[in-house]
This record gives sequence, structure tokens and C-alpha cells, in this order.
Amino acid sequence: MAVPKSSIQQRARSKSAICTLCLGPFNKPKLLPCFHTFCENCLYNLTAQYLYRSFPCPVCRAQIQIPTGGVSAFQTNFYIDPEDKSSHCTEHPTKELDLYCLLCKLPVCVKCMFAKHKGHRMQDITETAEVAKGQLSTYRDELDRNATELKKHVQCVKISQKSLAETKSSLQKDVHAQHARVVAAADKCRDQILEVVEKLTASVQNAVKSDLEQQQRNQEETAKQLKHVQDVLNFSEDHDLVKKAAEISDLETETVSKLAPTESSHSFFDLELYHICSENSLLARMRDFFGTVSTADCMSFSKVIVKVQCQCGPSAPDVYSLCPVQNGHVALSYEPSSTAEKTPPQVSGSCFCRVVQTRFDGRVTLQNVFGEEYMYLRAKYTSGGCRTFAKSKTSLLLDSNEAGFGQLYNVKMTSTKMFTSAWEPLYTVNCNCHHAFDTNSSCSFFAVLEEGKAQDPQRSVKLYESHNSSPTATYAPPVEPFQPSDVCFYNLNGQEVLLVADELNSTIHVVRVQEGQLQFLHYLAEGCPVLVHPTALNTDVSGVVWVACRGGVIITCKPVT
Repeated sequence: MAVPKSSIQQRARSKSAICTLCLGPFNKPKLLPCFHTFCENCLYNLTAQYLYRSFPCPVCRAQIQIPTGGVSAFQTNFYIDPEDKSSHCTEHPTKELDLYCLLCKLPVCVKCMFAKHKGHRMQDITETAEVAKGQLSTYRDELDRNATELKKHVQCVKISQKSLAETKSSLQKDVHAQHARVVAAADKCRDQILEVVEKLTASVQNAVKSDLEQQQRNQEETAKQLKHVQDVLNFSEDHDLVKKAAEISDLETETVSKLAPTESSHSFFDLELYHICSENSLLARMRDFFGTVSTADCMSFSKVIVKVQCQCGPSAPDVYSLCPVQNGHVALSYEPSSTAEKTPPQVSGSCFCRVVQTRFDGRVTLQNVFGEEYMYLRAKYTSGGCRTFAKSKTSLLLDSNEAGFGQLYNVKMTSTKMFTSAWEPLYTVNCNCHHAFDTNSSCSFFAVLEEGKAQDPQRSVKLYESHNSSPTATYAPPVEPFQPSDVCFYNLNGQEVLLVADELNSTIHVVRVQEGQLQFLHYLAEGCPVLVHPTALNTDVSGVVWVACRGGVIITCKPVT
């Protein structure tokens, strides 16, 4: 009869797992240099019999040197230790741990079952091991999934780290380039001023030199005349003195006036370098020239990258609405104004801007050119109403007036001119003249920023469900007073939220839209130094939020997940 292979292996393990000194299972097996293994405690007892730091191996009699750390410093035989610990009972070394006590949660042998674990529920150790293997396999799978996700996150972090390094390098290059331009401009200004100084001083330098030479000659002539008069006084006889005095008297008037000192009329010492601005003002101008770098923390997600794209001229009115178009361009519009129409604001920055005017007839114009890309800009008209396309590019338009009546249209462009297309009325909306309007991506909700009324000038943000004329919710901000300036739906990390610009408090509210209600979540780019009094919001196809701030500063906010 053939003996099962597993039984042979088990007997081999049992035989090889016995210490030849104590004839019991290995306890902390230590491997000698001669490759024989003994219990650590057995080696302690053995080496204690020898005075010198060496002893003969009990099996092969090879002389073994005791390590500096003692017997415990011998290498542990890990190939025996786990097998021995898991298969033999420490109290009954000849018995294997082939049972599992469910009450004590310990592996036991047959003798332990009738001694310390009498009456306890037992299970075959193999069955228990299978259950444990299943649990460990599940845990291993979870760890494997976590490891895969961590690998992806590590790669993302490395990419972010590389991107950060590249951004840092780019910003440093920009700063150094700006510094070089400032230094070059300062050097040029210095050279120009020094050239002016050279010209001004050179024009009087020859005259001053000539004047100096003349004064020195007069000084020498005066000294001669003085010596002559003094000699006459000291050494002349009376008759000779009277004669010479008469001669000197004849020349006195002419000589004294000729040799008398005269004041210089040159303005060389009146030159002065006038400073037209203080040091603080100069520093402020330098900061404006260099620009601002800002990374703003956000409460719900890790970071928001904020970048200043452009800035309108100081005389420009506040941006009424903006719309990113293509190739990094953005269209800006201002409220109707006779001054603004005659003098378009100047725009400067890294982003090319098309300055657009809203006319009193409700059209949005740019040098008499109309196009679909401008249809998403707000437009007011003289009757006190407002018409606004949804920023979600759904071709939905809200037309409202001060009488509390609004109409939602589906507009299909049929020509290149604005508001000359087919309007399909959808349903009426009970709202006052609105200031801003947007829908979510599925058009199941839309938000309206209503203008205040005479009795209540406070603006309000209201939420409407599709085909429902009355609002389902009115937004309650966490801080009062509150002056909303624009609304915009935005996909934030897979969740569609409503952004509400608060011009008064220089914040952008991130609001959850759920079950017809509006709930404040957090602020977008809270504390960002360039987010000041936002007046308009919009998004582009890449998920970047465009913000127009008071003073014509256009910034972008890009959340980093």
C-alpha cells in the first residue's frame, strides 16, 4: 500500500524539527556555522560548560566560535521556527496542534482538549485555516486594490510634483525676465539722466573756467596795485608821494571798478534731481509690474490654482459679463454707457480679450460684428428688462422685466446676427428683472439672480425646477449682508454645484443643489488676494472657472483634485 506523500513530508518535518540536545521541538532554533541547528536555551547550557569562547558542535564536533553578542547572536533558522511553532504544542511537544478551540480562539492538541479546554467547542485546524485563508484572501484583495490605487496616487503626486517644479521654474524665469527688464529700464533711465546732467554742466563749464581765469588775473593785478600803493606810502618823499598820489587817483575809479569781484551768473549749483514718487509708491508700481502669484487653499478639495489672466485699464467700468470663447480668448462686456461706447477700455495681460459693449437695444456688439460666440454675454435694454443665455451653452434664454414676468426660450441661431434667430417659447417664470441666469447640464434646474425691488433692493438667488414657474428654494448665505453678482453651474469633482459670486464680501460661494434645495458648502479659493469683489462668472470647456473682479481684473480658478 502506497504511503501518501503528505504523510511522508509530515514525518520528515516532525523528525527534522526535533532538537538533538533536548529531543524536543525547536524553541528559538539557532543555526551554527556548521549548519547544525539547536535550541537557543540548549546552546546556553552547552556553552556554559566551556571557559573559552568556543565549543565543539554536538553533532560534527566542529569547533564553533561564540559571537560577540553571545548565543543569541547566532543566526536564527527561520526554515524550522515557523513550521515548528505552528505544528507542535508547546506543553505537549509530541502532539501536533490539529484542533482549534472556538471559545479561546487558540490552536490546541488532543491532550489540551481534555485538559485546559474540556467542554469547549472544537474545530479541525484545517477547516479553521480554510476560513482564515478566506478572510486573509479578502483582506489581501483589499490591500491589493489599495496598493493599485496608491500606485496611481503616487503617479499623480509625482506628476503634480513635476508640474509644480515646472511651474516654479517658469515663474522664476518670468520673475527674472521681469527683473532684467526693470534693470535694463533703470539703466537706460540712469544713462539718460546722466546724459542730461552732462549736457547741462558742459554748457556752463567753459564759462565757469573763463570766469575763473579772469578772476585770478584780477586777483594778481589787484595784488600788484596794492604793493605799488604800499611802497609809495612807505618809501616816497613828500613831494614824490603827492605826485604819485595824483597819478594813482586818476586811475583809481577805473582800476577799482575793473578789478572789483563780480558774482557768477551761472546756474550750475542750482541743478537738482527731483523724485516724482516716494519709495513706497515705487515699490507698489514694481509689484504691479511684476504681477501677483497666488495659490489659494480650499476647504473641500486640496488646492485651487489661481492665475491673473488680464487687467483692463484704470478708467474701465466693471466687467458686466465674460465668456471664454476659443484659443484662450475671452469676450468681456460692460453695462451700457455712453462713455464706454466712445472709449473702449484698454486691456493688458497674458490672455487676449475682446472688449465688447452691450447696446441699449439689448444687443452685444464688437465693432459691428455679431456671432454665436458672443451670445452668452448678458445684455440689458432700456425698458428695464434683461435677457441672458445660460452659461451651460444649452441655447436657453431667459427674458424678464420689472413687472415680475419672465419667459424662458429655446433659441436656435439661424444667422450670424445676435437675437435675429427663431425663438421657441418654453414656459413662463415668476421672477423680477433678473441680473444673471444659468441652468445645470441636464436643464432639470435653473438658478436666477433677481434684482431687488423698490421696497426691497436686496438681490436674491432662487432655484427653479424645469417647467415650474415658481421657485423651489431661495439661497440663504452663511454671512449677511450679501450682494450676489452672478451665478454659474459648475462640475466640481463629479458633483454639479452652483457658484454664487458675492461682490460685497469678495467671495465665491460653492452651493449644493439637492432635492430642490440650496445648501452652502464652502468658499472657492477662500482668502485669495486677487479675488476682490467678483462681478461676473463663467466656465470653459476644460473645467476652469473664469472670474471678473472689480477694476477689470480677470482671473481663472482651477481646482486640483
